Amino acid sequence: MKKIVLSVILLLLFQGCSRLPLLHNKKMSVQIPAVSTSPSALVCVDGKASVLELDGTLTDITPMSIADRFSCVYHNASKTYFILQNMFFNCSLWVYDREIKTLTCLAPTIPQSGKRHLIDNFTVTEGEDYLLYQDDVYPLFKPFSLNEKEYKLLYSIKKQQPIKIPSFEGQTLVELRQHQNVDQFLMFTTDEHKMFVYRWDILQKKTELIAQFESFSYSISRDGKWLVTFYENALNRYSLLDGKKEILLNDKSISNFSFVGNQSTLLVCRYGNPSETIVSTMSADKQWKAKILGDGNYVGYFTEINPSIVYFKAFNKTSGENKIILWCPDRDVFDIVFQSKTVEIETTYEISENRGFLNIQGYQKPVGMCSLFVDVEKKTASLVKGLYVHDLKEASNDNSIWFYHEFTQPDKTKEDSFQIKYFVYNSNNNQTKQLEYITNDLTYETYANNNGDYIYIHLDDKDRLFDIQNGQEINVPGLTKKYKTFTFITWLD
Repeated sequence: MKKIVLSVILLLLFQGCSRLPLLHNKKMSVQIPAVSTSPSALVCVDGKASVLELDGTLTDITPMSIADRFSCVYHNASKTYFILQNMFFNCSLWVYDREIKTLTCLAPTIPQSGKRHLIDNFTVTEGEDYLLYQDDVYPLFKPFSLNEKEYKLLYSIKKQQPIKIPSFEGQTLVELRQHQNVDQFLMFTTDEHKMFVYRWDILQKKTELIAQFESFSYSISRDGKWLVTFYENALNRYSLLDGKKEILLNDKSISNFSFVGNQSTLLVCRYGNPSETIVSTMSADKQWKAKILGDGNYVGYFTEINPSIVYFKAFNKTSGENKIILWCPDRDVFDIVFQSKTVEIETTYEISENRGFLNIQGYQKPVGMCSLFVDVEKKTASLVKGLYVHDLKEASNDNSIWFYHEFTQPDKTKEDSFQIKYFVYNSNNNQTKQLEYITNDLTYETYANNNGDYIYIHLDDKDRLFDIQNGQEINVPGLTKKYKTFTFITWLD
């Protein structure tokens, strides 16, 4: 952390409080120039968007706001959205369209909540009308203390101005999501005893309380019409259009429930006797259908991976097999993609950003820890022995390349003696490669190109590029220059 704080201080000394010519109040879009080498990367260097090629060629595209390494990125279909931010200055929102090869500044200046802040996560609504983001504000002289304050904020991209979110005395905002139209949102608040749901119309400047319930477990249908919650041994449904409440089931055996699929199907799991789980579905018009995913299968957990696929963690008491079952709610078909008597499937899992991969932690007898990579489109599962990590990170745009680390302790007599080894896993060919670099510096910034040839890492206070196949660091002249600021954004493949 000391390195991060020092880099921010040096940035201030270099840059002062200047502003770049870009920071005007309108969108701008530029074409990504053609390159001679592949792959190439989109980077921010000294306040400019540039294309970096592997031979070191750096081609400037357009001015950007000042940025440090606190930058947030997420991928949506063919686009990559990212916020370039500095803990002391205003931030800017950008989008890279991978299909038409353009870079667009959606919001040149995003207001900050305090003098020292960090945007933790964000989403851009469909149509790119609004930016929803969380701003974490830290004490000025304690940049990463536990006393930070979290603010959920809304910014109008089309009007280029912040939108004040209504507040209610004694209630804390926990969720904000777009509702029936572009300018309408649902607000979820709590007073530590109840949940309150408000419908907020920005244009009409009107808020309306449409539901309140004594439970913190709820699910909302994909069409935004219904909310279901479970309390007092009953499954209750609220209309998010008029607030009407009704009881769907009086059954204390309900273990899990959620809206799934494109048709807003309500999925409910109940414990049965003998040890089976009754999996029921209900349509929007309250047509119930009970089913069991194969004879004797006990469902310990389920979650929606994407609108087309639901993952079930199952166990068959008769056969003694643990199973991974993928169910398509819209077509009402399921596939058993993995089953084993020697592999125990745990509840720890990661869903890739594009919702196409599922990583599940497990334990293989008598080998030890393992991981299962599930390709939800191909309905296949790959077992990786010896891999068990809670902080497995996606590295590539298509979510096929994953990055993780392992701790080692060379000197067992010294508690502070440790080293970190870094590994890259390619789910396309089920291969793991170790990087030939050992350090005691823990990194969280990793970007691999989609075919798994190269990976960028900021490690030991230096920008580094590795050839994944041989695990060796390669020299790229553009990475070794003494820039005031250098931020890797994404590969352009």
